[in-house]
Amino acid sequence: MRTHAGIVNRNREVRVVINPETIIEAGEDVSTANEKIEGCLSIPGVTGWVTRCHEVRCVYWDENGCRHDESLKGMETRIYQHERDHLDGVLFVDRAEQFFRPEF
Repeated sequence: MRTHAGIVNRNREVRVVINPETIIEAGEDVSTANEKIEGCLSIPGVTGWVTRCHEVRCVYWDENGCRHDESLKGMETRIYQHERDHLDGVLFVDRAEQFFRPEF
């Protein structure tokens, strides 16, 4: 998954997440705000407002086979939830409250 820094700096910085388990804990704070618009390469040209937790505790393995049990916060928790949803067959459009398309 791309890191927040990778998105902000427009580079290819990623966090390798292999076999992520279901989210172990999710914080109570959630947000759906203009700055939290999501998009997906699976559905080009469409974005939407998606409510996500601000913090999650998750377990996954990295490319070296090391197990990670950690809490993610901010943009990385949003990205993790988005990518984890894919494994359950859920796309951001299934969760979005409002959709946007660029004006042509």
